[in-house]
This record gives sequence, C-alpha cells and structure tokens, in this order.
Amino acid sequence: MMSRVISDKPRVAKHAALMFGLYLTPAYAQRLVTEAKVDVHRFQYFYTYDLPRLCTAHLNGAEKVDSLQAFVEEIRIQYIII
Repeated sequence: MMSRVISDKPRVAKHAALMFGLYLTPAYAQRLVTEAKVDVHRFQYFYTYDLPRLCTAHLNGAEKVDSLQAFVEEIRIQYIII
C-alpha cells in the first residue's frame, strides 16, 4: 500500500500517510523540531493535542473525519490555519 501511495498522484494519501507516520513515530517528530525549521511551540501543541485526537477520530470513523480527504483537510486546518 505504501508503494502505491508513493507512486500514485493524489496528494491526499501522501499527506495522510505522513501524518499517521508522524503520529506513530515520536522520534521523527522530535527530529522535525530539532532539525527542521518549524515553529516549535506550534508544532508541539499540534503534535501533543491535535494530531492524536484527529488520528484516533479517523481510525474510529468519527463523522467529521470519516474519509481520508476529510481527515487530511482537518489536519491542514488545525495546523496551518488555526
């Protein structure tokens, strides 16, 4: 499935895979804070509160994020806009 996500054109699947990977790999999240140029406080809040809530809601089929598209859009809203 990951090979298909990487090779296909739709970006939604790529973004969803990145977010779930980030959620499941705390070492990678820490690396983003130390090596990448992200706003540390904003990213820590997102990673600690928003990302786990949204991943769990999506995995449980919550109405607001029951599709992959809705999940990715909500993540974008939470991290980029809010």
